[in-house]
Amino acid sequence: MTPGARQKLGMGIALAGWIMCFLAAYICFQESLRQYQQNIETLWNTPIPKWWISGFIPYGFILSGLQFLRSTLSGVKPEKA
Repeated sequence: MTPGARQKLGMGIALAGWIMCFLAAYICFQESLRQYQQNIETLWNTPIPKWWISGFIPYGFILSGLQFLRSTLSGVKPEKA
């Protein structure tokens, strides 16, 4: 594969990763918001709101998506053979 084609393919994969991570973050955020609005708690001895726990998942997806976006915008550098 030529270096130019490799760079375009890498940027396309990074773009797809960015889209998927932000889609997953949106879905997880909607679920965390539902848990917050319905005041859903854990079934432990000391119940805590579930959104406290599940709120970190969209945050992680957003950070991962930003890394993919950075790779897309900066261009994936082809490796030297």
